[in-house]
Amino acid sequence: MFKMYPERYPTIEELKVFLTDIKSTAHHEVIISNVVEIIKDISEIESILVTGSLGKGEGDIFSDIDLVVVHEEKPEHSEVLRDAILNKIEKSTDVLYYYTSGFTNRIIFIKPLVKLELIVRTGEEAKVNWRYADAKILFDRSGLGESIKEETNKMSFKIEDILSWVGNSATFLPTMFYLATASVVRGEYITAMDGFDWIRSQMLKVSGWLLGQRDEGPRRAEQRFPSEVLTFYRDSRVGEAMEIFNALIILMDWYENWMVPRFEENKIPHSKYQLEVLREIIPYLKTKL
Repeated sequence: MFKMYPERYPTIEELKVFLTDIKSTAHHEVIISNVVEIIKDISEIESILVTGSLGKGEGDIFSDIDLVVVHEEKPEHSEVLRDAILNKIEKSTDVLYYYTSGFTNRIIFIKPLVKLELIVRTGEEAKVNWRYADAKILFDRSGLGESIKEETNKMSFKIEDILSWVGNSATFLPTMFYLATASVVRGEYITAMDGFDWIRSQMLKVSGWLLGQRDEGPRRAEQRFPSEVLTFYRDSRVGEAMEIFNALIILMDWYENWMVPRFEENKIPHSKYQLEVLREIIPYLKTKL
């Protein structure tokens, strides 16, 4: 599902006006208010929430509008409801374009240039999603939204619940360091760069778990991670494939000096034993070029 309205795209001047105050969410608030008014009269809709940074009151001009629409019909009715909501939004706002993400959610860009992600869930689905704990309730026909927040606020993150995931990462990461160099040696530089970026993102994700954080990827990393982790992450950046060899030394330091003590504290098996060999083999592989 994809549709564009090129004639509605903002001019340079319109975008400059929009971007006057980077910290402002005034345009977002207008869009949210309009959309809620447009769709709340659909009888199946029980609650409308906004999540993410706007739900927490931490948004700015670049923030997405993560709009969660909740109903109490069967799960398969979500698709029908998504299309009905999209139809109303398309007819009543300056939609620039929209498409489907992840086979379900509708991504809608609205003039001047604001991204709205339309998420439709049943009440039961919403009550088991921890991301809705910080949601702001925009419309609540019969109290379902309050019930969702009450249930999701009871959810706490425990590393014990994902030990198998953390253990898998603790085991395979050193081998991934080795395989990252293999792509460079083969001359597969695009594969090497893509794979190396994935390793760094995985390292950050696992570090978050070890700090007792749910998986939020790199979002708000500067506020969520200690300076030591951020230094490892920053110093391991590469601009071209040949830099991967030196950057992997930094990732091995990150793994051995920061992650391993926390793996051991949580009794998580790890592959530190591989590093002594890899610290010699990775520079040796560089000589093969």
